[in-house]
Amino acid sequence: MDCLLTIDQGNSTAKTVVFRADKPVDVQRFDSLRLEDLEKIVARWQPGAIVYCAVGHVDARLVESLRCFRGVYMMVVTHATPLPFAVNYATPATLGLDRVCAAVGAAALYPGKAALVVDAGTAVTLDVVAADGAFMGGNIAPGLRMRLKALHDFTEALPEVEPEGPLPPFGTDTDSAIRAGVVGGLLAEIKHSAAEAKRLYGADLILLTGGDAPMLAKYLNTDTHTVEVAETLTAEGLKRIFQYNEDTD
Repeated sequence: MDCLLTIDQGNSTAKTVVFRADKPVDVQRFDSLRLEDLEKIVARWQPGAIVYCAVGHVDARLVESLRCFRGVYMMVVTHATPLPFAVNYATPATLGLDRVCAAVGAAALYPGKAALVVDAGTAVTLDVVAADGAFMGGNIAPGLRMRLKALHDFTEALPEVEPEGPLPPFGTDTDSAIRAGVVGGLLAEIKHSAAEAKRLYGADLILLTGGDAPMLAKYLNTDTHTVEVAETLTAEGLKRIFQYNEDTD
């Protein structure tokens, strides 16, 4: 397939990635995914196939509209879709498809290498991919903005601050104290999970993806792991899942 469009419908935003000759050539993020926006992407790039997944419910009307594009094959990734790796999870039907796709993307981009995959969006997931590509499990926690909003909503005096800004070891005013606690706390969680992933599976790679990945990467200093930001990691997984199913048809 020379040109492929992937659509990742997340909790807060939707992300589209166009791959041409296996390389991402167009990346866009939308607060609200509209058919009009997708029509423009399809008209410009003329993909031969569209691969779609959603964290929550599938937008059935949107999917049916996409199926109407002439000459474009439409694939919706679900929990029943065959995967190119093993999933070691007690309840695979409840495993978020975004987590699955990011893990597949990690295995595709870094074959033979164990990794901790951190997807930092509305929620934060920290998942382990073994060297053979198997999904070994992971953790789920509130994202940065959810934590900051919760501090404001559940207290009378604390303001809602932005995650970007000075990050001292200890805050010297209320804003920096909240930021140091929330952002610094998440960085500590990532380092702890990375240490456990290395101890248990030999993972010395941390892959960051999601909206807050670039900011976290600036502060994630570690001598024991390689840290990479993979903006299109989930899309890489969607592409790999499509290719795997195309090859096995």
